[in-house]
Amino acid sequence: MVLEATMIVLDTSEYMRNGDYFPTRLIAAQDAVSSIFSAKVNDNPENTVGLMTLGGSVRVTFLRDAAKFQPAVRGAQVDGAQRSLSSAIQVALLALRHRQNTKQHQRIVAIVGSPVPDSASDLKKLGARLRKNGVALDIICIGKEEGNSAKLDEFVASVNASSNSNFLDVEPSSTELVDIVRRSPICSDAGGGFGDEMDFAEDPELAMALRLSLQEEQQRQERAASEQTEAAS
Repeated sequence: MVLEATMIVLDTSEYMRNGDYFPTRLIAAQDAVSSIFSAKVNDNPENTVGLMTLGGSVRVTFLRDAAKFQPAVRGAQVDGAQRSLSSAIQVALLALRHRQNTKQHQRIVAIVGSPVPDSASDLKKLGARLRKNGVALDIICIGKEEGNSAKLDEFVASVNASSNSNFLDVEPSSTELVDIVRRSPICSDAGGGFGDEMDFAEDPELAMALRLSLQEEQQRQERAASEQTEAAS
């Protein structure tokens, strides 16, 4: 039962509209964020989780309340072009420094689905800084954007101390992203993932709420695409 404060960094760039992960990269990533939140808060009664976007916008500070966290996750929308990962990590680091419980270990989890513009050398320097400050780093790489895998793997390796950091490279497949994440060390080391902590058969209201949230997001994106098509016409 590790005592941790975790800041999750969610990519909301234009690349997250891609449908190579069902139904889109963004929605698949949002499901993964929910899984990570569940795993962390169920692992220790004092664990807290925050959420920010890759663009550096902090959506919610460290908390345990799913009723406050989930709207922040589902409300995150595609907001522009690719952004600097190192800049987002530094914002996350700053947020962690201001956590209320300084006894909590610090962790950053980033879901990246767009090309990383930062150089490998800059990321390694940042990795050394994270390691020096005792901050663990997990990166979930989706989308198979050219050059990302090797660069991000090296970044995590530069942070890793006593196997406290993880790199998860997820290719598009028939298996949902959330299922892969919840079986990975990112969730399993924290006492299990979303499916282990919440049995939908025993909590039909939660299952319905999540299903409706997914449907609403799909409808929103369909409307946005339709409006763009009409505008172009």
